[in-house]
Amino acid sequence: MAIADFVPALTRSGQLFIHKSNRAALRIVPEKEDEAKARTQVFYLAMTSILVAGLILTLVIQTLLVQDAFALSTLQRQAVALSDQRDALENQLADVADPSRLAIAASKLGMKPGLNPTFIDLTPSAVSK
Repeated sequence: MAIADFVPALTRSGQLFIHKSNRAALRIVPEKEDEAKARTQVFYLAMTSILVAGLILTLVIQTLLVQDAFALSTLQRQAVALSDQRDALENQLADVADPSRLAIAASKLGMKPGLNPTFIDLTPSAVSK
């Protein structure tokens, strides 16, 4: 057997190899670029959703802080009003408790000032039997 006898078999196997390799090359497979684009899109979507969630969380926290600031402002105004009211009542009490006003009120009731005050000593040694 000479090599010339094997030539038709070699050409036939070469054609079969080319045919099978073309069939394999024509198979539908996603390309790496499409896969990379899909991964990139998923990454962008994930980062965007994290960013939006962070912004919403920041907005909620800021809203709660502003509400607390309004409540604090209201309480401070109430404290100032109560302080003013307390000062007014203390001034009225000082006016009523003034010794000259008490003397005038006592004289209107018919009371007279005592000229010779006497004191009672309640210690046991001073008590007579």
